[in-house]
Order: sequence, then structure tokens, then C-alpha cells
Amino acid sequence: MAARITSRSNPLVRRVRQLGAEPAARKEERAFIAEGVRLVEEALAARCTIEEILHSPRLALTERGRKLLGRLRTDGLRLVETTDSVLDSISDAETSQGILAIVHSPPAISLSGSGALSGSQAEARQSATVPVFWVVGWGLQDPGNVGALLRTADAAGADLFLTLAGTADPTSPKAVRASAGSIFRMQIAGGLAADEILEAAASRGVRLFGTDPSSGVPYSEADYAGPIGFVFGCEGEGLPQAVAGRLHGIVTIPMREGVESLNVVAAAAVVLFEAARRRRGPG
Repeated sequence: MAARITSRSNPLVRRVRQLGAEPAARKEERAFIAEGVRLVEEALAARCTIEEILHSPRLALTERGRKLLGRLRTDGLRLVETTDSVLDSISDAETSQGILAIVHSPPAISLSGSGALSGSQAEARQSATVPVFWVVGWGLQDPGNVGALLRTADAAGADLFLTLAGTADPTSPKAVRASAGSIFRMQIAGGLAADEILEAAASRGVRLFGTDPSSGVPYSEADYAGPIGFVFGCEGEGLPQAVAGRLHGIVTIPMREGVESLNVVAAAAVVLFEAARRRRGPG
């Protein structure tokens, strides 16, 4: 008989609440929360390791929810039934869809050395001979922006997502939700020191570009051939001048006079998709 939880003080409920609220707990346990039907479906599609799934009667109100629950039972995953009110008490969403999962984080990626990235996920997905396409979140404070930047990087074909120490955690519930499943597909190395990122790029021949509203070359004119990366700075402040001065180049999105600069995710989408288009070549 499947386990059932009715108390908000149950140890598993407390653990889920802690994983959702505390970056240190997610780091220590190497696990995070994926909430909602789509995210659980995406985690399954990406063959992530799912430790445990909590679900409530609300999940069975939709055909999609019933289908997912049936699949989870068929796959033999550990399911824990709870009440709608208990799940609401630990949900980060405005309205819980009746399901959340504890997902194991992939093995940590190491940037040490000058060859291919290490870590089983990296080794499975990347060859040392393939040009890389990095995206770096440099000090972004809004987890929603970090998740949306991760999603944009994934959509544009980037193969590595990095964050500077002090940037919002990509595995926080809001960032995971904003990533729309990209958290399960992208290689991620988070919480890195500035020198670690810059020196790793230099040792691998990855040319890093920053963005600036006015002081760079037009983004459509830059050379994006070979291993490249893009560094996107903190909301409203951009990149520190000391960091921008250590990058290969700065690009600018020309805009109509008087219009305020784009937010970080919108600017990233413009630049990353232009780089992806140019790297694909004609056709």
C-alpha cells in the first residue's frame, strides 16, 4: 500500500520545505524540487534520478495528471500520497497542480584543467573536439531571471551554463519553474569564483563576450566562430568594468533613441539567437 501523509509536520514534508527554501540544503543533499505536471514530465524525459514524488488528489482532476500518475506507478517510482492542503503548504507555486518531485542534482562539473569538462554528465554529453557555447549568469539576483536565462541558453543551443558565486541559485523552485525543464537538460556549474570562470575559458580557448547598452560593437557584426561564451551581468547594473575589461569583447544591441535598454533575459535572447544563427551558417 502506498504511503500517505496527512500532517504538515511529517519529516518528509519538512525536508521538502527545507529543500525549497534553503540553498545550503540543496547543495548538501545534491537535490532540488521540481513542481508541477510539466516539470515532472520533463524530469522523466531527461532520465533524471527522481528520489520521491508527492502527489495529492488535485493531480487526478485533469486527464494529463491522471496519465502522469499512471506512468509513475507503472515505472515503479516511489509515490507518496498527501492532501491538497499539505501540498499547498509546501508549494512554491500560486496554485499547486498536485505533484512535486525530489530530483537529484547531476554530478558536479569541474572546470579544472584545460581539457574536456569532467563529471559523468559532462562526459556523456560533450566531446573535447566539439566547439563549446557557454552562457554565464554574472550576479543576477532574481531566480526567475536565472531560470529564464537558462531556458534561453538551452533554446539557443548553448552547452554549458555557469553562474558566479552570489548569483541566484538555478535550483531554487522559482528558477527551476522559469527554466521550463531546461534545468534537466543543460550542463550547469554554479557558484563559481570570477577567476575560475575567466581562467577556465582562457585555458580552453573560449572567447567570452559581455553586453553593454552603448559601448560595444553591434551584436550583428561580432565574430562568433569557434568556442565562445556570453556573460550577462546583474539586473540594472550590468557587468563590473573590471570584469568587462577582461573579456574578449563587448557587444551592443542598437535600439531606437530614447528607449530604455532591454532586460537581461530579453537582451540575452537577441544576442544568443544571433550567435546561434551565425554559427549554423547558411540554410
